[in-house]
Amino acid sequence: MREKMKERYKLQKVHAKTIEEVRERCRIEADERLSHNFRENSKLFWKEVGGSRSGATALRMNKVLTRTNDVLSEKSDVMQRWSEFYREMYACHDLSEGSGGDAVTGTPDTDLDDTEVISMKEIERAIRSLKCGKAAGLDRVTAEMVKYGGTRVWDSFHLLCNLCWRTGDVPDDWRSAVIVPLYKSKGSHLELDQFSM
Repeated sequence: MREKMKERYKLQKVHAKTIEEVRERCRIEADERLSHNFRENSKLFWKEVGGSRSGATALRMNKVLTRTNDVLSEKSDVMQRWSEFYREMYACHDLSEGSGGDAVTGTPDTDLDDTEVISMKEIERAIRSLKCGKAAGLDRVTAEMVKYGGTRVWDSFHLLCNLCWRTGDVPDDWRSAVIVPLYKSKGSHLELDQFSM
């Protein structure tokens, strides 16, 4: 019996050593993958880092508080409350100053001189200042596509912006946004102002 116990003990030591070797190999592979991702693509690097954080769980936003601190749980009510929250946050409060047409009706200002156009230099400056690595909008056009699209893309964008300027109308996709609220890890996750955009 003592011999069986010794044999079992040796076998368990071999298994423990094998497990430790596999763990170490996995750690080394993960480190190599992280360092490669960082050199090649920092976005993948941070995705890998985020995925390796322990205890990270997706926050469910299926309940929110109203202004009167009532809890909404119906999906349509929750979506409506988020919509109200963003409309209030990004509302233009002073529309009386400046030109550019009637902001409420969307009609163009006819007092604009036809010589007032957006210059190609302004377009180029705006395009160069775009930040890469950001999510695309509803039109699925990324900043990189515009930034590195070359003169044909820039010329087309110049024409489009001037057309919007003259007519006072913009494409519908420019009026909408995809907003991904990120919980700040402070306060209640039911309060909408505890999220950053």
